Amino acid sequence: MQKDIFKDYISFSPKIEKLFNFPLQPEWKEVCEKVHNEHRDPAIIEELINHNKSSRSKKVKTNLERLKKGKASIIITGQQLGLFVSPLYTVYKALTAIKLAEQLNTALTDQNFVPVFWLEGEDHDFEEINHFNIQEPKGNIRTYSLHEDENRLPVAKRMLPPQITDLINNLKSDLQQTEFSEHLFDRLTEIYQPGSGWLDSFRQQMQCIFDSLGLLYFNPTSKRIKDLSLPFINKLIDNNESFLTKINEQSEEIRQNGYALQVQLQNDYSYIYLTDNKKGRQPVFRKNNKFYLKDTDDIWSADQLKTTFSRNPAQYSSTVLVRPIWQSWLLPVVSYVAGPSETAYWSQLLPAFKVFGLSMPHLTPRNSITLIENRIKRYLEKYGLSADEIEPDFNRFLKHSIFKQQQFNDLKNSFKEINKQLNLFQTQIDGELNELDPTLKTPFDKTLTSVKSTINNFEKRILKRIDEMNSTMSNHLDIIHKNIWPLGKRQERIFSSVYFMNKYGQEWINSVYKCIDPGKPQHRFLEI
Repeated sequence: MQKDIFKDYISFSPKIEKLFNFPLQPEWKEVCEKVHNEHRDPAIIEELINHNKSSRSKKVKTNLERLKKGKASIIITGQQLGLFVSPLYTVYKALTAIKLAEQLNTALTDQNFVPVFWLEGEDHDFEEINHFNIQEPKGNIRTYSLHEDENRLPVAKRMLPPQITDLINNLKSDLQQTEFSEHLFDRLTEIYQPGSGWLDSFRQQMQCIFDSLGLLYFNPTSKRIKDLSLPFINKLIDNNESFLTKINEQSEEIRQNGYALQVQLQNDYSYIYLTDNKKGRQPVFRKNNKFYLKDTDDIWSADQLKTTFSRNPAQYSSTVLVRPIWQSWLLPVVSYVAGPSETAYWSQLLPAFKVFGLSMPHLTPRNSITLIENRIKRYLEKYGLSADEIEPDFNRFLKHSIFKQQQFNDLKNSFKEINKQLNLFQTQIDGELNELDPTLKTPFDKTLTSVKSTINNFEKRILKRIDEMNSTMSNHLDIIHKNIWPLGKRQERIFSSVYFMNKYGQEWINSVYKCIDPGKPQHRFLEI
């Protein structure tokens, strides 16, 4: 059985430390010192400030002042731009970054820490972000989605389609109307207009949620950032073979230590993408010191590919294994807030950072939370269950919960025993009456038959009630399971934040933020 990198990382396993640059609980001053000893273009911090200067939030302005002072350390996270800020763990990643920056600013008053959300708009996999899910009152999962198309445009180049208006209207009519609904849907209608940019709409909704907490945003797809990234792009091309060799070597060590690889490397893959408006986002392959696009005549030497990007750096697009290094090349990242899969593939990158003269930052596991609403809390209490004992597999969960019906099974058996004893009693008395006075046997049998009929009728009423209660229990258990393990996955991976914004307004964000503890990454349940 293969070991789990994330579980070992959050459990402080010493075996895992050699795969990362810093332990889970690092000496933060040491981390900051290593990161700030690396050279970066100050124009990039200026651009980060420009990306956020329009905010009116006092905490955002405070964080911008921290950046202007110089030597600010970045606590960064990021995520694909899921429709309506989905799924929930996008919110938890952002809140973990904000809370960690807050804690470090309090603990290390001679340092400045700023939370930043990396707007991952370069991916072209529209199927991963074009939908979101909510749970209906009866427990079923309902999916809302925008039509997929075949083009490979990065998300940052996508515009919202006309159908976004109908989607918002349908969602509004389907959700329970609350005191927060009017404000929420006014904002969604304002933000998500047909023809608006997908990335910009996502960012605006994030600002509605997090501006009061001071979160900043970084758009790596902006032309200015791509222009400033040209030295990084050139280095990635020049050192492509050594970069991939280091990742392969690290990956082999991970395998030798009994862990599965999160990313299986392809030998002919350069982990560089080239984007144009006609073909969309295309992977660049590498063979015999040449770079090429499949099924085309496009073949470049390293110098020719650098020339291609120098003419238009905006054509460059990063990949899952390059993005973490590019982040640290651009910004003084001291910690990245990562989920389980991210932690696993980051473990493959430690020596690759060194190819670029960079120190791999610390990883902070994002907090993992399941929200327990009042209805689910009532059902759990009714059946004597606790949220942490609910299993992902529904049938196993149902089997383990069925013991609650044992008292009813005993009741069924009691009626069987009563009928059995009555039959034995009738046989015994009939025999004695035959000797005592046979004329008494007939009225006795009629009386006993009447008693049995009365008992049987009452048994039917009881069994019907038991069936009704069992049906109600099964429905409740189904709702519990679909809430805690929707589609067999953690709630945070399936549900959208928009459902909770509609029902609880900003207050649920405040409740989650209070619950967040970057130093305690174990999964927890939060009643809201």
